[in-house]
Amino acid sequence: MVEAAVAAANLAALGLLVSAMAQPGAPVRRLLLALLAAALAVKTLAFAILMRAEDVLAWLTPGAQAGLAAGAAAMLAGVALPRTARLAAAAVLLMAGTALVNTAPANPYLGAILKVWSQGHFLHFNGLTRLVSAAWPFAALGLAILLAARRGRDASRG
Repeated sequence: MVEAAVAAANLAALGLLVSAMAQPGAPVRRLLLALLAAALAVKTLAFAILMRAEDVLAWLTPGAQAGLAAGAAAMLAGVALPRTARLAAAAVLLMAGTALVNTAPANPYLGAILKVWSQGHFLHFNGLTRLVSAAWPFAALGLAILLAARRGRDASRG
C-alpha cells in the first residue's frame, strides 16, 4: 500500500511539474503519456541490463502497478488545474511521497533483487542512483518554488 502511494505521489508530482513548464497550448497530456512510456521503457531496459532475463519485470510489483495507475490518473486529471495550483499540488505530493518513503517498512523485493544482481562493477552506479533518488524530490520542490516565484514576478510586471 505504501509503495503504491509513493509511486502515485511521485508520478503525479512529476507530471504536474512538467505540465507547469510546458508552453501554453502544448499537447500536455500526450507529452506526459510519452514521458511516462519512455520512463517505463528506460526502467525496464535498466533491469534487463542489470538482471537476468526472467527478472526484467521484477520492479513491476502489485504496489508499483497500482501506484502507476493512480499516479497517471491523478497526473492527467491535474493538468486541468491552473498552473499555480499544479505547482502547489506538485509540492505537496513531493513532500508526501518523501514522508511516505521514510515511514515505509523495509522493501521485501529489495533482498530478492540484490540476490540476483551481481553488484561488483555497478557499485558506483548503484551509489549514484541512491543519491539521485534521495535528492530529486528536494530539487523538484526547489524548481516548483522557483517556477511559482517567477510566475508571480511576471504577473506583477504585466
